[in-house]
Amino acid sequence: MVDFPEDPTASLPFAYGGAPLTGLLRANPEDFQVDEILGYKACGEGEHAFLHIRKRGLNTADVARELARFAGVRQLNVGFAGMKDRHALTTQFFTVHLPGKDSPDWSQLNSDALQVLDAQRHNRKIRRGSLRGNRFRLVLRDLQGNRDKADAVCSLIAAEGVPNYFGPQRFGRNASNLHRAAAMLAGQGRRPKPEQM
Repeated sequence: MVDFPEDPTASLPFAYGGAPLTGLLRANPEDFQVDEILGYKACGEGEHAFLHIRKRGLNTADVARELARFAGVRQLNVGFAGMKDRHALTTQFFTVHLPGKDSPDWSQLNSDALQVLDAQRHNRKIRRGSLRGNRFRLVLRDLQGNRDKADAVCSLIAAEGVPNYFGPQRFGRNASNLHRAAAMLAGQGRRPKPEQM
């Protein structure tokens, strides 16, 4: 079995000499906000409910399971464009395939963890990757370091960009996703169910 480091990204080089500031990220979910930008809107008719949802303390799969349960459909009938973090305050779009059915009262799902911001009808399922991007708002607490240098680095990033590394979250806690992939390639693991992909 391959021995992967706990954080496969830890030894990658930093852009512009590394971080001039350090701080605490994600002290609470509101410190990490992500708003999904699809680049299109619901058409207003069709077999799919098109939902704009705000979530806190839930990941995308949690919401998809809850939507499927509430609508009485299989989880495969729930579409979304991208995965959003559990430890954040995020908005994203989902579709629920409801052929021949009226939409349920989605507001009954509203709680501290999940709010349905808007519900329309649409003519197709949202597919993975079918989004324009995400808008992030990050709050760093207990900052230490050189703020002038941080401003200079931010200007360089705006002008030249940064390497597009995958973060450690893509590899799973303690590289668990890499261990599962290696086992699957070695014929020892199972392919994930579609709702887990």
